[in-house]
Amino acid sequence: MLCRMNSLLQTRQRPKLLQSTPYTSTARPAGLACRCRAANNAADKDMKPVDLGEAGIVRLPSPVGTLHVVKLPFPLGMVLEETDPGTTTVVNVTNRGHAEQANVQVGDILLCCSAASRQMAYPAWQLALGGGGTPTIKRVPMLTAGKPFSQVSAAIKSNQDLADSRVDLVFERKGLEVSQIEGQLNGESDKNSGSVFSPQLFE
Repeated sequence: MLCRMNSLLQTRQRPKLLQSTPYTSTARPAGLACRCRAANNAADKDMKPVDLGEAGIVRLPSPVGTLHVVKLPFPLGMVLEETDPGTTTVVNVTNRGHAEQANVQVGDILLCCSAASRQMAYPAWQLALGGGGTPTIKRVPMLTAGKPFSQVSAAIKSNQDLADSRVDLVFERKGLEVSQIEGQLNGESDKNSGSVFSPQLFE
């Protein structure tokens, strides 16, 4: 009997060991991570933060010329037109108007303007009493580059819905001459262009 048991133990197969699979890390290589951080830092350097006060801080691409930030009440005292698709430019400044007093010049390109945004506010005390939200109007920044003039003029007009009906405007000044602006317009005014204080836009 003992001999038979020994024979069975000797012939029993040993369990096979599972082969260990090499661990593959999904972590980003150190060199690639450094390059990504460098790219992000370079992108941040190309952006310029502009503080618009109540409207908040907006980050704009570094301009070719200089930035000119103004806060204007209505009427603005200037004429904006779409000189190129998606480019809104000052083509006329009213004598002794608000724009002239703020040193806005013909040829300034509009990069950003403030707009009124309707939002819902949820105060904690109101929610505790089982109430809902309260509609509010908040001033927010809107980038104007690449947007049609109709959208830009509507955003400027919306500031009249705020208690403090002024407009925050950020211009880029490249030093274009009046003749260059007139050349871009070719003596014609686009149907979507017009004065930002004209009655047909604000009534």
